Amino acid sequence: MAPIAALLYFLLHPTHLEILPVPSRRPETLCGLFMMLSLAAQLSPRSVRAARPPILPAFFTLIAVLSREAALILPALTFLAVLLDRPGESGRDRLRRATRALVPHLAVLVAVLSVRVAVLGGIGGHASTSLAAAIGRFPRWALRMIEVLVWPQPVMREVVAGRWMLGILVTGLVVTGLLATRLAFRQSREGAGEPGPVPPGSQPLRLGLLAVMWLVLVTLVYATAGEMETWYALIPAAGLAMGAGALAEWLISVVHHERGALRIAATGSILLLAASLIWQASYSPLIYHYREWDRATTASDSFLEELRDSIRRSANGTLVEGPPLPTWVKPRGEYPEVQGAAILAGYSVEAWAELTFPERRIQVLTKPRAGGPRIPPDELRVVLIRRLPGY
Repeated sequence: MAPIAALLYFLLHPTHLEILPVPSRRPETLCGLFMMLSLAAQLSPRSVRAARPPILPAFFTLIAVLSREAALILPALTFLAVLLDRPGESGRDRLRRATRALVPHLAVLVAVLSVRVAVLGGIGGHASTSLAAAIGRFPRWALRMIEVLVWPQPVMREVVAGRWMLGILVTGLVVTGLLATRLAFRQSREGAGEPGPVPPGSQPLRLGLLAVMWLVLVTLVYATAGEMETWYALIPAAGLAMGAGALAEWLISVVHHERGALRIAATGSILLLAASLIWQASYSPLIYHYREWDRATTASDSFLEELRDSIRRSANGTLVEGPPLPTWVKPRGEYPEVQGAAILAGYSVEAWAELTFPERRIQVLTKPRAGGPRIPPDELRVVLIRRLPGY
């Protein structure tokens, strides 16, 4: 049940709307993909049984970190995932396996950070990036992440009913969780020292703990960067989906193994959880058609057609001022809406020009070069000074 619930939650989360249509946000998708591959390879039966260091999971960690800095949390997640795996083993054996698994991932992290410091003279990032300020920023960034993940559309942040729904859901889940803790601990005691199957309440607990750590560490990374945009939510959405799957499996386990008030509370929490997920999924781009992207497509097609005509009329060795560049879809207060419908940037226009005019050498600038060198006779220079204010 947990894998299905987690998969549906992640696939239908509205955050995909802010990322998939925008090529410049591809690092979010790549980072999330290789983070998942790293953990999957690390927890495969072959890797768990192997005595040698996990090279393949560490390789996926390397690609994930190179895709986006949020993957810096992978060594800690790997250590925790291996430590929580196979609860029947002794604590010493699990700690030894977790440490052996951690070393290659930690080596990758140190190597990447060392190269970054050597090249950039520091860890780089935004002007607001600060390791010292991360802890102080954490509460504000955690609230921002909850807002983006749970209230993906502004209308639900402004409607009182949406807050009441969230409050009822959280209260029901907390009450059920406290009651179900008794079940989990009892099952753990009953299964201790026995070679039989893992108690049904323990797997959701371990998965839920891993999901919580995932969200906490990602929030800490964003607090360090000092940036939290709407489209940053894809990677934490994966952790939240993991938690939703673990919670669903836990509640179903309570319904199957308990009676009386605990079963009633768990059943109510399942219904609340399902209602909240359906409510949020209703904003998924797989279900709802967002008109902002239609306006974005029209604006970009018009811009590229006008620029194509200007390039065709211009000879090499000259400077061409392009039409106003559509960079952003301006929200019109219609709900639901796209929060960050990015359209074109200077580098994307230059890539388009290279594909459209492969026989010509075209350089695209977003601001003119004052007193710059003369334009080579075999090059056409396009400058994009104006911006389209909104459409």
